[in-house]
Amino acid sequence: MNQWKPWFVFTVVGTPIGKGSFRAVQRKGSKFAQLINDNPKTKPWQQTVAKAALSYHIIPLDCPFRMVLVFRVARPKGHYTTSKRLSPWTLLPSAPPYPTVRGGGDVDKYGRAILDALEGIAYDNDSRVVELSCSKVYADQDNPPGVQISGYIPRSVTIPA
Repeated sequence: MNQWKPWFVFTVVGTPIGKGSFRAVQRKGSKFAQLINDNPKTKPWQQTVAKAALSYHIIPLDCPFRMVLVFRVARPKGHYTTSKRLSPWTLLPSAPPYPTVRGGGDVDKYGRAILDALEGIAYDNDSRVVELSCSKVYADQDNPPGVQISGYIPRSVTIPA
């Protein structure tokens, strides 16, 4: 029996950016180190995701969530044919089916960035997420780079009017 019901689904177009790691920085004259994100592109990506979520008028709920995130990343140009006779979207036979290139972004860090971006919009804290499914696929001409975000809530939860 399926215990979840859909609450929202939306897509954000753009290059997915991972949350990154934190590093401690000791400011001169300060007794305590400050933790900063080592990826400066994370905050703008999270703001883009938050803005998209807000445009869907999601009501934040106080309940468990199941999140399904599908990240689409751009293929390198070297995966496509350069033949003038074929479509520019024609893949070379040697093009890999999955984006597993080192340095291409970790799916878990992509997921952390999205969960944090939705705090205060879909839920009060990302600790509400009890089940998370993240996948990373290549974008294509019908599905540009970005992320599809699906949120599910327990069937037993009554949605406020």
